[in-house]
Amino acid sequence: MDVTTAVSAERWNALTEDERRTVAEQLLRQLPQGFSLVGVEGRVARFEHDDRTFALVPGGPARIGFDVARWQPSKDERKSWTRTVREHRLPELHDYLAQVTRRPGEVEVAAMLVAMRPEEVGWEPLALDDPRIAELTRDVERAGSPTIRGFSGDAQFELSYVDGRLGGAWLARKATHAELAAGVERAGFRLPTSDEWEYLCGAGSSTLFRWGDHVPCDRYPPDLSVEQAGFRAKWATSGGELKPPPGGFVSDWDRHRQPNALGLHIAADPYQYELVAEADVTRGGDGGSMICGGLGYFMGWLPLATAWFDPAFCRRDPAAPIEVGYTVMRRVLPLSGRGR
Repeated sequence: MDVTTAVSAERWNALTEDERRTVAEQLLRQLPQGFSLVGVEGRVARFEHDDRTFALVPGGPARIGFDVARWQPSKDERKSWTRTVREHRLPELHDYLAQVTRRPGEVEVAAMLVAMRPEEVGWEPLALDDPRIAELTRDVERAGSPTIRGFSGDAQFELSYVDGRLGGAWLARKATHAELAAGVERAGFRLPTSDEWEYLCGAGSSTLFRWGDHVPCDRYPPDLSVEQAGFRAKWATSGGELKPPPGGFVSDWDRHRQPNALGLHIAADPYQYELVAEADVTRGGDGGSMICGGLGYFMGWLPLATAWFDPAFCRRDPAAPIEVGYTVMRRVLPLSGRGR
């Protein structure tokens, strides 16, 4: 069986769930050693490999880019933009969107397995008996947090605790795009291209964001609710003295944190740049620049737009070290030619 044909989008979408499961089982027999089939739910087939979960993405012609003329802002988005323009010299909203999004076009996407969640890059695991851990933990005040990041001299570290005991430790390690891509390839995978990433993000949708055309303009993406957004503002003016409520905050809008139609968790955190195959490009985030710069709620969401490509943030020096703590990547396994 030619797997490329079997998992074309046209054929895959026409199959019943039982038929998709049969195709997934046939595909499993043709995958590299170490893969297992988790199951098929709706149109999403899930596989596992080395503690990572992958979704089957059918291949075929795909539309990417954004038609600015089709989109109209909500009342709240318009208000947010008006406040932004009042403080910053920016063009009319549609003109600005045309500058920072890619125009519509069609690309050919090969069938592939895609990691459902990105992995943060730049961390080197330490054995729990590594003598360096004693130095890292010497001045750590946990305050009940299960995960701690900090610095010991020039060394950036992360510690993870389980039931009060150290469960994992990592040191930051600067690496270039070339080094990271080579490591992925040695493991039998590759990074998605920028065009592939855009299709994987939007899953063929023509809307501004992968979940629709609009966002709540009463909070930034990291906020669980409007209450938390209000708390963050008061916390900043208090000099960090204000304490959150004992019960924390309850999410009332989390569409950006949910998987998309392909089962992928993608474009969910504007603080994270996602690497692609092109060494001079990142997608899906601006390192939190819009939020930290106080450019307004709508602007804070824009880096999560499927076709967002502001060269000021999406272009990078290919030889520069990757920003640890702000950079993620996801592995893909092309299926072209398997099973011929």
